[in-house]
Amino acid sequence: MKRGLSSLELLLSVVSFLLLVTSVGLIAVSWISLNMEGAGEPVVLSGQMWITEGAVFSEELKNSSSLQFKSLAYDVQQLISKAFSHSDFKTCQVLYFSQGSVVVNFDLWFNQLIDVKEAEQQLGAGLQEAAAGGLVIDRNSIQIKDDCEVTGVTVRSHTFNQIRSNSQYQEKLNCTFEQGMCFWRQQDVDDDGDWIRTRGSTFPPLSGPNVDHTLSNSSGFYIVTPLSPGQWLKSFRIHSLPLSPPTQPMCLSFWYHMFGEDVHQLRVLLSEPAVTVVFQRDKNYGDNWNYGQVTLNLTTETTVVFEGLKKGGMRNDIALDDITLTSDPCGPAPPEPTNVPPPTTTPPIPVDCGGPFDLREPNSTFSSPNYPQSYGNKAQCVWTLHTDEGRNIQLHFLDFDVEATYDILEVRDGAGPNSTLLAVLTGSTGPTHDLFSTANQMTLWFFTDSSGHGRGFRANFTSGFNLGSPGEFRVSICLHLSVPGIQVTITSLSSPVSTWDTGNYNQSVFTCQYLGYRSGVTTLLPALPQDSPFTTITVTSNGTLTTSISKTCISEEVVSLTCDNKRECEGRVVGGVDAVKGAWPWIVSLQWRGRHVCGASLIGRDWLLTAAHCVYGKNVHLQYWSAVFGLHSQSDTNSLDVQTRRVDLVVINRKYDRRSKQADIAIMRLQQPISFTQFIQPLCLPAEGHDVSAGTRCLIAGWGRDSEQGSLPDILLEADVPLVVQDQCQLQLPEYTITSSMLCAGYLEGGVDSCQGDSGGPLICLDDGHWTLIGVTSFGVGCGRPQRPGVYARVSAFSSWIAQTRRSSSSSSSNSTFSSSSSNSSC
Repeated sequence: MKRGLSSLELLLSVVSFLLLVTSVGLIAVSWISLNMEGAGEPVVLSGQMWITEGAVFSEELKNSSSLQFKSLAYDVQQLISKAFSHSDFKTCQVLYFSQGSVVVNFDLWFNQLIDVKEAEQQLGAGLQEAAAGGLVIDRNSIQIKDDCEVTGVTVRSHTFNQIRSNSQYQEKLNCTFEQGMCFWRQQDVDDDGDWIRTRGSTFPPLSGPNVDHTLSNSSGFYIVTPLSPGQWLKSFRIHSLPLSPPTQPMCLSFWYHMFGEDVHQLRVLLSEPAVTVVFQRDKNYGDNWNYGQVTLNLTTETTVVFEGLKKGGMRNDIALDDITLTSDPCGPAPPEPTNVPPPTTTPPIPVDCGGPFDLREPNSTFSSPNYPQSYGNKAQCVWTLHTDEGRNIQLHFLDFDVEATYDILEVRDGAGPNSTLLAVLTGSTGPTHDLFSTANQMTLWFFTDSSGHGRGFRANFTSGFNLGSPGEFRVSICLHLSVPGIQVTITSLSSPVSTWDTGNYNQSVFTCQYLGYRSGVTTLLPALPQDSPFTTITVTSNGTLTTSISKTCISEEVVSLTCDNKRECEGRVVGGVDAVKGAWPWIVSLQWRGRHVCGASLIGRDWLLTAAHCVYGKNVHLQYWSAVFGLHSQSDTNSLDVQTRRVDLVVINRKYDRRSKQADIAIMRLQQPISFTQFIQPLCLPAEGHDVSAGTRCLIAGWGRDSEQGSLPDILLEADVPLVVQDQCQLQLPEYTITSSMLCAGYLEGGVDSCQGDSGGPLICLDDGHWTLIGVTSFGVGCGRPQRPGVYARVSAFSSWIAQTRRSSSSSSSNSTFSSSSSNSSC
């Protein structure tokens, strides 16, 4: 049975219907009020504020078309946008700048009605939080007012639309980035970062430009994608202001730079609002700026977007410069640049380069592995060149380029342990002349470190009889006994006459002291005809010495001078502790690129003796060497007692072998002679074959490490060590061949020794009342280990070589060189 509605139910139904009608009515009223004439347009306020730092008012700021105006306007608009980031702020527009510091006059657009005071408070608070990018705003100067009463919202909204839509198209897009980002915007929430406005080269190397396109130098600006580690795809965009449809096609042109083995993609997009890709380039185009262009046929309001896409790797920079919009269609498209092929992965190069190699003519041209590409790391390769018995070899380099100092080509005369050193080559210059062997074999060793490379080398050789045989030249000395007792040694003279005043000194003592020694005695030797030419020394009636060069020696005797150089300072601390200042006046700190690397001994006004391994590979680039004398503390190089000299010649003993450590000795010549003082004195050299008994306690010194894993000391350290019998040394160092040209020193229990940084320094013994250089610090196993003595080059085994090298090198010098040298005892 059907029942009718009760009165209560009927009443509730009526009330519900009325409420529904009321709600719909309110919604309709609200919608109508919001969509009245002018509704939906942004609310416009005008404002003013002062920039007190970061900008200076100029005539250019009066011109809204100038780069200075655009750059500063962009920065201010970005700053205001950040300040209003938490409100219904829509956008802003800088209208003009005026004087008084720099006064900014601007308009603000909001999506919702906002009170003027609230807008001022929001802007002030936001500016305090926002990064100003170098601009300092006086927040007390902020003034915002509502111009609606005067101009009307419709007029102000029209102004906004006119700025957005009807500005010069070129002003919106054209940018050289010299004064800023112009009107290009960033801050897209979907981006992985902002493009960077920069100049000069980018990091890392082998990616990105070194110069801009506008000025083509390192002072010009461009924009580049930021460094972005990670393997995922990353997007970086810049956006133009919206472009309203023009009446004719326009040409957008720009210059792009995509260099690096990891470069991915550059795109130009049109957002209208659907996104269209109108330009795309992929991969590596080399270190070049390339031209790009796009014809724009716009039918709706459009934003132009440049997008750089990056994937993994570090060498993936994409750069842009000189964006230009013109009112005509683009011309013919430029050819697409050529991709740089990705680096090929070469198979690992064997440590021995696939050798050893034995070469004979006509197979006479050879090169480093993979030439002219990377030759590999940690290589130790050997080529042996052969010819018939009785012939010798001429080696010629066609190309030479290896990593300086760290990668080395060693050329040896002969083969095997008896070969001698011809050259140590490194860097990009190679030898200045061909190299000749005396034997019928020549050996080349190529050593590389763990990183870096060059093109390598390419060479060829030929053979013949007596190829490149040099002429001989000998310089001897002669004493003219016009005054009995005069004793002096001169290695060579290229100037015919030199004089100095002797005063009342005993001549031999005077000469030693003139040369920097304390006293001396001489040995007279017969003058042989083959020793000609001679240097003759004569004492004149006024007490001066004169020198001249002649073919004969009237006295028929040549002189050898031995100077007594016993140290006056006997106070010392033994056992690896600080040396007394001045106790080692002959020790030298050898510095490479300003850093101590080895020691050396002063053996004359312009000569040093050191270890061959100290200068091996560093014998070409002499400009990096400096020798520091009179030094006690490495931190006190500015002391008045200290002198520094450059090096102009390095001579490595030809028998040096870096593998066997044989003949680890070298001579260095100073560019300018040193001035002897109380703290700078030369050291005596032993006679050829001179021997010091095993067990003799001798002295070592240096700035090397104070323990095997220790630090480098600041103060010069010294210690005494006993000499070790050669047979015993061989038993304690079975991995090496201890030859007669080596000395060993150290305690059986260890604890006292030379260490890294002491190499090349002196081992001295007190011999016949004066200190003599008997050893040059060479090598060892660890530092101070028990039954592991240190090994030194025996100086007496090289006395003749030292004397001959000094004579021959001095004879080629343009200055007279007074120094002590002889194949007998000399200082």
